Amino acid sequence: MDLMFSLTDGIEELEAEQNEKFPGIKDLEYYWTMWDSRGDSFDWALQLLSKTLKRLCLSYIQPSKFEDIDRDCKWDPEDEYEYRSKEPNYDPISSLSMFPLLVDITIDLRSIYRETDPEVPDRLVSFLPPVVERLRITYAFREITKELRQLGAQAPGDFPHLKAVVVGIPYKTETMCHEGLKNMKASGVDDLFESHGVNFSWTVDFMGADLRTMVPGITVGLPLVPLPRIEERN
Repeated sequence: MDLMFSLTDGIEELEAEQNEKFPGIKDLEYYWTMWDSRGDSFDWALQLLSKTLKRLCLSYIQPSKFEDIDRDCKWDPEDEYEYRSKEPNYDPISSLSMFPLLVDITIDLRSIYRETDPEVPDRLVSFLPPVVERLRITYAFREITKELRQLGAQAPGDFPHLKAVVVGIPYKTETMCHEGLKNMKASGVDDLFESHGVNFSWTVDFMGADLRTMVPGITVGLPLVPLPRIEERN
C-alpha cells in the first residue's frame, strides 16, 4: 500500500488532512513487503510530518521462505531466500536532514541507496538530521564503509547528540555482495564510532516479519517487537 494513501486515505486536500487527522504525529512505523510504493511518494508523505516527527521506522521487509506458521517443515537457514535489492527504478528518499525533531531513525538501506548508485562518502551525513540520537540501518545489502567512516568522523561536530548506531546485514545475501560486506565489518568503523563515544554494533536481519509483531493499535496492551526480526528461529 502507498504510504501517502495510508496517511491521507487518498484525499486530495493534503494540508487540510494534515491539520485534521495527524497534526502532531511524532512516531511513524511503516513496513512493506512488495515494491508497490515509490520513494517520491515517501518524500511527499514525510514532508507533511517534518515539523513534528521524532521517531521514524521505515523499512522494506523481504518475505521469508518460511513465513507460513502452519507449515510443518523446520526452518533451514541455508535454504532461506537471498536478500535482493529489487526495483532499480524505486527512488531512494532524498533526505531527512531538515527534520528538526527527528532523533530516532530506523531505515532500510534500499531507501537510502539503489544497488547501482555510486559510492558517495557524504551520503549519510547529508541525509541525517543534526539532532539524530539513534540510527538503525536495516538490510545493508551493499558495502557502505566510506559513508560510515564519514559519519563517524563528523559525529562529534555535526551530530553531537548521536548515541548509538546499529547496522543490520541480511542473513543471506547474493554472492557478489559477500566480499564487500565482509570488508566493511572488518574495516574498524565500529572503533571509530566508539572513540567518539557513540555505541556501534553489527547485527543480523532475517527475512520476513517477526511473527509476534502486530500493527500498533490492533491489540491493546500487546508487546511489540521491532522489525525486522533479529533473533534466532527455532
